[in-house]
Amino acid sequence: MADIFQSSLSGLRAFQRALATTSHNISNIDTPGYSRQRTEFTTLLPSLGAGGWIGTGVGVESIRRLVDETRQQAVRVNTSEFARLEAFAGLSGRIDNLLADKDAGLSSAMQAFFNAVQASSADPADLTARGVMLTEAQNLVSRFHYFDSHLAELETEVNGRIEVIAGEINELAGSVARLNQEIKIALGQSQGAPPNDLLDRRDALLEQIAERVGTQVVHQDDGTVSVFIGNGQPLVVGNDASRLTVTRNQYDGTRQELAFVSGNGTVNITKLLTGGTLGGLLDFRRESLDVARNELGLVAMALTEQFNAQHRQGVSFDGTTVQAGGDFFKPMAVEVLASTRNGGGGRPDVSIDPSRLAELTASDYQLRYDGSDWQLTRLSDGQTWPLTDPAPDGLVIDVSGLTGMSAGDSFLIRPTRLGARDMGVALHRPNEIAWANPVLAGEVTGANGEAVNSGTGKIDKPRFNGDVAAWLGAGEITLTYSAAAGGPGVAGFTVTGGGATTTFLPYDGQATTLEIETASGTIHVDFNGVPAESDGFVIQPNSQGRGDNANLLALADIKDRPALNGGDTTLEEFYSGVVGRVGAQTQRANVNRDAQNVLLNQAQDARDQVSGVNLDEEAANMLRFQQAYMASAQMITTANTLFQTLLDAVR
Repeated sequence: MADIFQSSLSGLRAFQRALATTSHNISNIDTPGYSRQRTEFTTLLPSLGAGGWIGTGVGVESIRRLVDETRQQAVRVNTSEFARLEAFAGLSGRIDNLLADKDAGLSSAMQAFFNAVQASSADPADLTARGVMLTEAQNLVSRFHYFDSHLAELETEVNGRIEVIAGEINELAGSVARLNQEIKIALGQSQGAPPNDLLDRRDALLEQIAERVGTQVVHQDDGTVSVFIGNGQPLVVGNDASRLTVTRNQYDGTRQELAFVSGNGTVNITKLLTGGTLGGLLDFRRESLDVARNELGLVAMALTEQFNAQHRQGVSFDGTTVQAGGDFFKPMAVEVLASTRNGGGGRPDVSIDPSRLAELTASDYQLRYDGSDWQLTRLSDGQTWPLTDPAPDGLVIDVSGLTGMSAGDSFLIRPTRLGARDMGVALHRPNEIAWANPVLAGEVTGANGEAVNSGTGKIDKPRFNGDVAAWLGAGEITLTYSAAAGGPGVAGFTVTGGGATTTFLPYDGQATTLEIETASGTIHVDFNGVPAESDGFVIQPNSQGRGDNANLLALADIKDRPALNGGDTTLEEFYSGVVGRVGAQTQRANVNRDAQNVLLNQAQDARDQVSGVNLDEEAANMLRFQQAYMASAQMITTANTLFQTLLDAVR
């Protein structure tokens, strides 16, 4: 009877435990991160009796959670990548919406400005039209400021989120370290029986860390896990957790970066972090936000440089005085930031060469001293040059003012970063607009203003490039035609007066552009027809402010003048390319995010096939264990009946 009682009692205990496990599974069906558990049975040691070994019942070997670590790792990896893409796509979409807005976009403001310039050229003496031109210039500047302020707000938001997420990672890492200690102790107390609920809590924390930053998880023999980030920085090892801290960029104190704090010191790992929301924020800032600000600034600086250069080649007239054109837009400086680690003093003098504007890129640059020479690195592609004169990409860099430089000292050069922010209109009154050509050209006339030339030669479209103010004080230049002006049989023009350094211009009767060098600049004029011997032509300063629209027309032409990408792209085409690039980048990020969401769902489904609680299965198990429990109880009743019968037989 004892064997029956013992076996039945062991069954009662075992199936009671199995029913408790089933109840625990059902209760936690909606608990995030819960892995279903299963009671593992084992036969108890048999006893030797008459006829051989007799079984003594069933025991509970362990209560094991059903987990496939490979599938858990797949969920962490896909969670990390989905969080990265979601952060990137969301923020990139906001830039796309900002730049592509047809009403609030930059294209409409640029079009309105150049339309006003064109309208002013129809009646250059109309102050009202030029007033509209100034108003549209202010509107254009305001649009640049609007865009830059929104991009700056995005950068502030990214900085704030980086700091918050770093704190969350530190808190989660500390929790994992504490659970590591608890799990290690629990395993020792239970002689290896797994503390399932603690393991589930740790896995949930590991998934939350992976959602914030890419991780590598390594399981140790003592039941603990080690968590690594970046290129192998140990975030958690055993019950010790390292820490992420927010630090300032060595060049830009407003830019948040991340450093790894351990017993060996603090190391900046911003460029090493990938995956998770944190990786998405860093990728967005580097690949989308910085590029968009630089490109928008490049448009502003290119427009400013082009427009100012042309505006300076015209003259304005206030009714009494002729003035050489000045800057229409406020000149902008190149941003140069010194590293906080520099041992020397000063900053290099960096500017943009207007004549090489087409070479200018939207990249940032690092200027670094190696102890004997300076190296310039374009950060967008890593190309490096020794510092030369002229510097690459349209830059002018002067390091002569630096003192006490040491090997490793460096500077960050951001030629266009602040272009959209710093753009402004320099003029205040419509009559300051240099709308007229500083050069007039025509035939020599008689005392009464009548034409005296007898040939068919025509001089037209004078253009000046140089110091307009100096030219306005120069005298007139006379071109006199002769079939032997350059010697026997060499026809052309003798050039005299006006500070001209060119003394002879050959002309063979074919239409051409004549180029005349003067002390104040270069004059170009178109010439065609056949002049007669001694026919004369006059080129003179527009010192009376005669009303023409030549400079306004030239200013209006800037809209269609290739200026960027090596001189192949107009400002509007470049901006359209920026909008297209951001749009394509956003669309690609959205597509990748949606595809990654599918992969994440598949990984979660695969994990849940092993670890998820299935109510139908648990209901079946409950009935099975209940019946087994009742059968064990019935065996006890049967054993009791047999025992009582035996006692009755011998009473």
